[in-house]
Parts: sequence; C-alpha cells; structure tokens
Amino acid sequence: MILTAGDTLRPEAAQAIEDLAADLVIILGGTNAVSAGAQDQIGSRGVETLRLAGANRFETDVQLA
Repeated sequence: MILTAGDTLRPEAAQAIEDLAADLVIILGGTNAVSAGAQDQIGSRGVETLRLAGANRFETDVQLA
C-alpha cells in the first residue's frame, strides 16, 4: 500500500511506484480521497489505474470485500 496526499501524487509515492515497476495502481476511494489529478499523474507515468469507490467509505469497503 502506498499513501499519498489526496490532491497530488507525492514524490515519495511516485518513486515507490517506479521502484516497484508497477503496471497497475488500484486507487481506494473516490475523488475526495485521491483526486482525479493525482490519478492523472499516475497515468502520465504509463501506469494503468483502477479506482474502487462507493458513495461513502462504507460502500467503498464493500467494493474491497
């Protein structure tokens, strides 16, 4: 699990994605948790993204189950 600020991809998170040679990043939560801009920053690195989100944190939890 890599944590980042909600509104941008932190340099440490970007480095971790690169170090892991990730080809897919699963984003947990809606755009209030991790913004579309942060998702775009990941995608601009050539990494596919998948967002799992519900209308609230409880519905997001259901997506993970």
